[in-house]
Amino acid sequence: SLVKRQDMDDEFAFIDKSLESLIEHTNNYDKLQAEGMLFRRAQLFKDVLDGTRVLSMNKLSAELSEVGLDDPFDHLVVAIIEIDYYRAFAEAYSQKDQSLFKFTLRSAVQEIAEAEQEHLWTEWIAPHQLGLLYRTEGADRERQTILKIKTMAERARAWIEQYLTFTVT
Repeated sequence: SLVKRQDMDDEFAFIDKSLESLIEHTNNYDKLQAEGMLFRRAQLFKDVLDGTRVLSMNKLSAELSEVGLDDPFDHLVVAIIEIDYYRAFAEAYSQKDQSLFKFTLRSAVQEIAEAEQEHLWTEWIAPHQLGLLYRTEGADRERQTILKIKTMAERARAWIEQYLTFTVT
């Protein structure tokens, strides 16, 4: 009877270890998938901005959907926010503080766009530059949209100047 109990304990330990291994592999796979998605997303952003890949609107829409950006749009507006005096900024703050400031900057810009129901995609395109890609609908309202985006940019610039210790253009 003792031998059977030992065999059962070994089987349960084996099953437990196998399940833990499966969970770990699944988590690692999910992490790699997410990292791959973030990389693909950043690369697509760079390609669109650089013009290295010319995509039809349908193809761009399909690729955006593949990276989780499936809001409808019929035109794009690009803007860039640049941290002023970046060398002084980089010298004044630790890497951790710089990352926190950049996260705050990006979050503020995105929140302003969300409050205006604008679909905004942001990526850091250089250490001192945050690229903004607005996906908008209504080509007939393009002028209004551009004026709205300029107003949002000014709101973001003013907020950053007021609450953070650096400025942007």
